[in-house]
Amino acid sequence: MTIKPEHFEALRDTMIPILTQNPGAWAEYKKKGYSAHGFVWDVLWTAKPGRVLNDIYGYANDSHITTALKKICSPFMI
Repeated sequence: MTIKPEHFEALRDTMIPILTQNPGAWAEYKKKGYSAHGFVWDVLWTAKPGRVLNDIYGYANDSHITTALKKICSPFMI
């Protein structure tokens, strides 16, 4: 994965509370026909990642970030 471990941890730490507080969010997304790609990005924007995302964009692109987001969200997407 291209995302540095410290940035991955920062993203995870901001997103896990959102995912934990909304355990049925993925099921609702699926029911409406929305994609996993949209879900993980919506969780990220809800989490308000702040400066860490700016730091990541210094060396990675959206594809790299999506991979990290899917890894973070996958345990909640069952």
